[in-house]
Amino acid sequence: MVGMNGTGVLRSAASLLWRRQRPLWWLFAANAALGVFSAMSLSQRLAGLLDHSLRSEELYRSMDVFALAEGLGKPQVSLGSQFTITLVLSGVFALLVLFATGGILESFYTNRHLHTAEFMAASGRSFWRFMRLAILFLVPMIALALLAQQVRALSDRFYGGIDGAGGPPWGEIGGLVLVLMLAGAARTWFDMAQVHAVVEDEPSALRSLRATRVIFREVFPKILAIHGIVLVSIIAVALIWIKLIPATGNGLRLLVGELAIAFWLGCRLWQRACEVVWYQRKSGMQTEITWPEEAQVVPGLSAQNSQ
Repeated sequence: MVGMNGTGVLRSAASLLWRRQRPLWWLFAANAALGVFSAMSLSQRLAGLLDHSLRSEELYRSMDVFALAEGLGKPQVSLGSQFTITLVLSGVFALLVLFATGGILESFYTNRHLHTAEFMAASGRSFWRFMRLAILFLVPMIALALLAQQVRALSDRFYGGIDGAGGPPWGEIGGLVLVLMLAGAARTWFDMAQVHAVVEDEPSALRSLRATRVIFREVFPKILAIHGIVLVSIIAVALIWIKLIPATGNGLRLLVGELAIAFWLGCRLWQRACEVVWYQRKSGMQTEITWPEEAQVVPGLSAQNSQ
């Protein structure tokens, strides 16, 4: 059997995603549509402010983050209602992704294109299992959110007590990076539980979590490479938006933003493909399964498939 080295898994997963990329573009289209609704609402609020502001021409000619933040803080912009709209639309997209994940994982696991009826059936079969896992996932996320608050509070107390303290608060930055790593580890563990639920047709969320705790410890260090790529890309896109694209380049800014979203969604599905490939190898299955396109694959037959 092929060795379970990180580079091999990343390469095999990238190849798998390339062959089964259709869900990526459906998710991208759904994200773009929901983003348009959110942006239209904010645009209408900003138009009512900037149409009568002396700083509108300044913002038109160059990107001034501080001036924009000052404008967003005006009471007439009403960001509270905008936040509610954005939160609702984000929740809709999260539910859509959660529903589609079952079909995506089965497509990766069987290495074949699922027709619409098959994809919907696979997604529906796994949705409530994934919903239970999502509810359990809130437990470590709430704990980590409280830990992040404590890190910031301790940093403010420490640096606030030092007269003339300058430079970045490295203690807070290091603590928050650790919290992010723990959050990524928890996410990977629950991801592997989703893979187990699909492959083994396991209805119990707790049994899936117990079954994948060992595999998760081996997978997460390799997944860190993808997290690093995403982090670097986020910083790069932010710098491009602020430093390189003129304020009048709305079309270019939109293009860069949409390409970044497609790239981040691709990285997320690449991560899911890595988890599926790793699960296959750890379970003693073939590195790349070549099912006939017309074959009907039933989840929960991993033992038979590995023979």
